[in-house]
Amino acid sequence: MLTDWRNKLSSDIEFKLNKILKRVKMHQNAYYYCKNPTIAQIWVGIAELQNKLDQLDQRLGDIEQIIERTHIKPRVTLNPVLRKSLEEY
Repeated sequence: MLTDWRNKLSSDIEFKLNKILKRVKMHQNAYYYCKNPTIAQIWVGIAELQNKLDQLDQRLGDIEQIIERTHIKPRVTLNPVLRKSLEEY
């Protein structure tokens, strides 16, 4: 007997997954009638996640500009390897 894999998720992850699925469902008209709606739904989910990453990146950039303009040095020092990776991104 197969069980619903979502029942095996932690409540935190299940909550986050359901938030993503709600966002994806908003685009149901775009993928519902295509040849393979399951795959299209996954791609819409990826696009939604990318959209959220872009929003966060914009907000981070805004914060960095404010910090640079006010000449406030952040109290947190990043690991040099992490800093280089983020700068290259």
